[in-house]
Amino acid sequence: EMLIAGMIEHYIQRFTQDLHAAAKGDHQPAQPGDWTRAYLDTTFADNQRLPRMSSGLLAAIATNPALLKPLQDVFAKWITLLEADGIDPLVAHIVRLVADGLWLVELFDLAPPSGEMKERISQALKRLVESGQLTV
Repeated sequence: EMLIAGMIEHYIQRFTQDLHAAAKGDHQPAQPGDWTRAYLDTTFADNQRLPRMSSGLLAAIATNPALLKPLQDVFAKWITLLEADGIDPLVAHIVRLVADGLWLVELFDLAPPSGEMKERISQALKRLVESGQLTV
């Protein structure tokens, strides 16, 4: 359990560092949508590291789901940043949920989109963030 907890803590630290670097700030975005774009970019980049992280997450779920508590806590902080990003919070949530969904489909190899389709999805999400509002 200590190994699994350490893997999760390492993931949290690295993802948070990458997220802050992509947003180029600590608390307030320089431009509306900066945190949401950073979350999207960081999550898409993180998909390249799936094999290493997936083993820690799957082990935590299988052995002791309480080991995910630090990850759940940090996700709550990340969501707070997204909701205060200067764009419609609904847009921020949709972008985050799509990014996380793509991460999970790749994690479990559930018919993930091709490289070209994944790039198109990324670009569509970025356009949504740029508009800052849902126009459906």
